[in-house]
Amino acid sequence: MVAGVAACVEARAASSAPDPFPFLPAGATGLAYAHPEHVGPVPWKQDIVTESGAKGPCYRKIAQLVDATFQVMFGPRQTVSVLRGKLKRDATEACIGEYIAMLGKKSSFVRKGNVTIVTFADAQTHLGWRNDGYVVVHESRPLVESFLTKPAGLAGNPGLAALLARVDRSRSLWMAAELDVASGLLGIPSKGFWWAFTPEPAVKRFPISVVFETPAKAAEAERAVVAKAKDEAMRDFVRDALAAAAARARDDQLDLDLMPFLSSPRAGEALEAMINPTQLAELRAIMAQADERLARMSARASNLPHYRDEVARLEAELQSALAAIENPAQRAAIEATRADAGVQADAETTPTPLPPVDPNESSEAGRLRERIVEARRRAAKFEEAASGVDDLIARKRELEARLALIKKLRAGQ
Repeated sequence: MVAGVAACVEARAASSAPDPFPFLPAGATGLAYAHPEHVGPVPWKQDIVTESGAKGPCYRKIAQLVDATFQVMFGPRQTVSVLRGKLKRDATEACIGEYIAMLGKKSSFVRKGNVTIVTFADAQTHLGWRNDGYVVVHESRPLVESFLTKPAGLAGNPGLAALLARVDRSRSLWMAAELDVASGLLGIPSKGFWWAFTPEPAVKRFPISVVFETPAKAAEAERAVVAKAKDEAMRDFVRDALAAAAARARDDQLDLDLMPFLSSPRAGEALEAMINPTQLAELRAIMAQADERLARMSARASNLPHYRDEVARLEAELQSALAAIENPAQRAAIEATRADAGVQADAETTPTPLPPVDPNESSEAGRLRERIVEARRRAAKFEEAASGVDDLIARKRELEARLALIKKLRAGQ
């Protein structure tokens, strides 16, 4: 009886407790927290300023006002930064402007209600100012506004709330996400994962727990990890990392140490590729598209000198042939001759947009992004250099048509 009353009181107290994450919009699939001492407290620093800018006095003042940084995930790729603290809108935006000026760049700040649009160089980001101490940062204004006008909190994200209930949020770093990270590697779907720890020099582990539908599925996942660690088809450094991960099933989750993968770049990249093969496949397809366009534009640019020489030769030949024609009507007919068809330029396929950056993506994915950007840059330069090729081809055909008419007239004489 007493226990029942106590449970009822406890449940009522829990239901009336304030939402610890009132900024969460519906549809959030992950949430990560970091104490500012472990990461740069201002997430836009990487986009707007250099590390040297962090030495500026206004940065230090802002850093002292931030007591928590969050990353909210929507699927595996889209991440929104959220700050919590005693940030003042005027002072914070003035500091950002100071940063941008330190880089020798101009900026503009346009306020639209609770959203500030920050434009600098070729980039733009948005700051969403809530009235409860949270500031939202992202390139997408609609996404930022969803944190201001349509917050659902934990109640509106029950799957994420269930994962967060497992997390020791007293730790200085933690994360929970509704992402299937097991199907690609183990062939067993997972409901999500979570981790939480406080970095210490003596601690050499990164504990992570993958959550499954049932305890039986977690036990099956443990057996699958052990089997993969012995699978000769796997690369040796991946087998070693899987064995060192010490996977153990506990109720409906699989506990393991991620450090063997984090300390081995090759093993880490292989694991990421197996967990998230779709992203790498997509990036490789975009890379192939970029390489093909680069090769095509390069070939067009290389043909430019040839067509210039051909047109110059035909121009000289035509002028010589026209000089020998005395009949004005014939000369006029020849000069009015056009080629039967103009040049039909190959239709350019619109480049496939790069997928949003996944903060947890592998270095291989990062290298692919860099290669794609560079290939597109070079293709654009070749395209600019070859912009006159089509005009030269059209002129060449026109000259050839006029010379053919002269040859026909001479044959009829």
